[in-house]
Amino acid sequence: PDICATGGLSEAKKIATLASCHGVEIVPHSWGTGIALSAALHFLANLDIMPGRLKSPDCLMEFDRTENGLRDELTSSSMQYKNGYIQISDSPGLGFELNEDALCKYSSKDPESELAKALA
Repeated sequence: PDICATGGLSEAKKIATLASCHGVEIVPHSWGTGIALSAALHFLANLDIMPGRLKSPDCLMEFDRTENGLRDELTSSSMQYKNGYIQISDSPGLGFELNEDALCKYSSKDPESELAKALA
């Protein structure tokens, strides 16, 4: 599920619970901003162990590494990606800080923004 498109963390958790009841593992969709990536990581960290398993398997998630200013500039985080694993930030909330300069840069209300130019 795409956490942002499904209605947030609570709705995504309901989807995960339903999938778990049927023995289906999920891989959250997290293309877009660092906000979506942080939400997906925290979502995975809070999934219940599937019934019938003694331990939780490693969770999988989509981890887009294409050039993406919204993801790379809009937020800063202490998450670390190493050897195929991501260490979740222990900072408050979803673990990122918003870069307000980047927010202005990509705002569609600013006629000089990157987004406004792309939409024109």
